[in-house]
Amino acid sequence: MRHDRISTATWLPRSDFDLRLVKIGRQLRERCALRLDRWKAGASSAVSARRGIVGRSRPSRPLDRHDGPIRSPSTARSPSGRPGGLTACEGDVRVDFLGIQAFLSIAERGNFQRAAAYLNLSQTALSHRIRKLEDDLGLKLLSRTSRPVTLTSAGMKLLPKAQATLDELSATMEELRQQGRSGQRRLSIGCLPTLAERYLPPILNRFKERHPDVAVRVHDNSATEISAMVQAGTVEFGVTIVAANSADLTVSILLKEPYVLVCASNHPLAREKAVNWDVLLRYPLIRVSPQTGNRILLDDALGSRREKLQWLYEVQHTSTAIKLAAEGVGLTILPRLAVTNIDSKVAAVPLQNPKVTRAIGIVSRAGVPMSSLADEFAQIVGRELKKDRRRLT
Repeated sequence: MRHDRISTATWLPRSDFDLRLVKIGRQLRERCALRLDRWKAGASSAVSARRGIVGRSRPSRPLDRHDGPIRSPSTARSPSGRPGGLTACEGDVRVDFLGIQAFLSIAERGNFQRAAAYLNLSQTALSHRIRKLEDDLGLKLLSRTSRPVTLTSAGMKLLPKAQATLDELSATMEELRQQGRSGQRRLSIGCLPTLAERYLPPILNRFKERHPDVAVRVHDNSATEISAMVQAGTVEFGVTIVAANSADLTVSILLKEPYVLVCASNHPLAREKAVNWDVLLRYPLIRVSPQTGNRILLDDALGSRREKLQWLYEVQHTSTAIKLAAEGVGLTILPRLAVTNIDSKVAAVPLQNPKVTRAIGIVSRAGVPMSSLADEFAQIVGRELKKDRRRLT
């Protein structure tokens, strides 16, 4: 039977369903490409070794058709004549999902017996899956000399990546399965936590009135993570910090938000109308994780001055920084909207010389049109954020 291939030049993902399929395909292609590169390197070494042996026994000659093809791991056959294992492949490269599933089950439980019971397998079958995966990688993943079973260095390296990949794939498959059963439409977006807390509750209520049957998934992650999810197709768009290096993203700037000094309400600086950055040199400061877009933007704006400031504390979330500031542990620098509607124990004071701001906007993948649902939701977001433009200037 002849199968015509769909031209990717004329097909573009439009629905949430399409975007998830594209994402799964991209993940499989990336992993398969990596495996293909590894196999090519191994095959090249094998050919070189074989030629060396032939050269010692008889005059060297190039490999011809009588030598037979060099098979990649994906073309190797089991004794039954069929490829073994549940795999995803592209160009003769396999990803052994059953082996990875077995590895994760053992790593989580530390015991072959419990892992086999969880997967509804015999211990022999489970051992076979692990052995097949280790043979395929050429590395030992588990140390079987102790109880409970422990991971080797290779196993420790594989564990978080394999867990994250399978969790994400399982979640996507479950969403698609539920969507297929119920016919329910779905929308996935990204949004900075500080913006999600302030804007999303009324926006979601308004959207629900128009589309009560649509399920909305909000990824309230950091700016860096949101950009990555937009590029990967995990979300259709993100409400986030607009970076200068967003060449592969379509950007719509909605407002510019200043950074402010956050301190306890009884701190001497709380009574000031504005504070110069140089004044902060004599106070202990609380810094937020470098993974956030705020940290990167502040470091770039302050230049060498940031090294003179006393960054004595570092936290992962803005809410933690606010709590510490409220208790007088130190001062922190946050976007103005992050300290809106907070308790009276803290004060937000404008900063000057220099005045540092961040651009907030909607980002989506360049060249890929959003679905009608995403476009409508983005328009509601835009209208709500633009209401705060004048108040923040």
